[in-house]
Amino acid sequence: MRLCERWGIRDAVAANLVEAPPGVPVGGLLAQGEVDLGLQRLSELRGVPGIDIVGSLPPDIQATAVSPAGLCRACGQADAARALLAYLTSPQANEAKLWGGMDPPEPQTPA
Repeated sequence: MRLCERWGIRDAVAANLVEAPPGVPVGGLLAQGEVDLGLQRLSELRGVPGIDIVGSLPPDIQATAVSPAGLCRACGQADAARALLAYLTSPQANEAKLWGGMDPPEPQTPA
């Protein structure tokens, strides 16, 4: 909905827009034939049976999301959790991120 507003076409296409209710994945609406075209994060569309993923929006109009991570102060396995986070943010995990529809982080330059 926000993308249609940003593109300046919301009023022109309003009669054809369906906003998925909270907790209802767009992929499910597509698979059930309730909508003909859906926009959602690639990671949430992957693996939904009965749909075809036809591509990504051009980078300049994509809505991106950042997924931060943190540890609970009372974490019983803080070192293991830190090791997992280090792996997930490492280049070794990039293939899995790409498969899941996520972009690997840009390399960080030390400050």
